[in-house]
Amino acid sequence: WEKYSVDSVDENNDVVVINMSTKFSDEEEFVTHHRMTVDLADNLKAIDGKDSWRLCGFEYKDGETDTGGEMATVVNWKQFGTGENVQAFEEKFDVFSMLLR
Repeated sequence: WEKYSVDSVDENNDVVVINMSTKFSDEEEFVTHHRMTVDLADNLKAIDGKDSWRLCGFEYKDGETDTGGEMATVVNWKQFGTGENVQAFEEKFDVFSMLLR
């Protein structure tokens, strides 16, 4: 199973951080392993096609750090790519393919 959930939204409601989580059986909890930052307003302006889509960031979970404080665990995220590879976004949010059906 896959689950995509909005983690945060900027003050203008344009840029969202989307967590990507997976579980392999019904009994398991979802585990977040990647996240992408997307400027939805910019990507929605791509009315002719998805070639102008870009990600503001794509990160994978690179472990956790125990801070010992009130918020005991901090997730370490590691960014990779330049934002040009939009495959993760495209697979789930490609309205151009949906409209052709």
